Amino acid sequence: MRLVSLDRPELIAAAAAPRPADAVLRLSCRGPYLSLDSSTRQRGRVRQEGDDPIPLSPLLDRQGRPVLAGSALTGALRERAAWLEAIETGAVDDRDKVYGSGGKTLTATERLFGVNGFRGVLGIEAITCLKAGERVEITTVALDQFSMAPLDGALFTTQAFAGCAYRVGLRLDRRGNDDDRAFLARLLDDIKDDGLMLGHGVNKGFGWFTVTDEEAGHG
Repeated sequence: MRLVSLDRPELIAAAAAPRPADAVLRLSCRGPYLSLDSSTRQRGRVRQEGDDPIPLSPLLDRQGRPVLAGSALTGALRERAAWLEAIETGAVDDRDKVYGSGGKTLTATERLFGVNGFRGVLGIEAITCLKAGERVEITTVALDQFSMAPLDGALFTTQAFAGCAYRVGLRLDRRGNDDDRAFLARLLDDIKDDGLMLGHGVNKGFGWFTVTDEEAGHG
């Protein structure tokens, strides 16, 4: 705990001031993006003649803007970090690992994102929607899961947003060390070079985000 003199308001303000984020990124998606709202999805229903197309609806915030969930972003970052570390050192990210069990050490990915008994040192400070984009509807034909042939009359509509952008703040907590900062820097360089795929339907071209620096801070 940091103690400050109550008769020195400038010290109180300095102690209360939040540390700046270690990285502030802009994530931009020129094409369609969909974070699926599972509460509106009608599983197992096939369109009958005369029915409206079955919608796949986006998860929206209270202002009607598409949501970028922190859990989805963290998962995508962890997968990329594990891939990068495997290339660099051959280390494997074991999400079932129990911290302190059997003398196992943590990999760089596990330190950033955590394992059982150890909270990761990297956190998402904030996700802000900068641009909601344009709402679009894409109607496609459902395929038979065995033959991959189109099902007669089985249409479904995907409601997505094209042209959305987000600001994301990332911060290492006070347990973060120089190795953590160096690995995070390499991870961020990688996603800035190759982008990040987020949300539903990435294998169909949805959710392909470019990543750039929005601003930078060090704490």
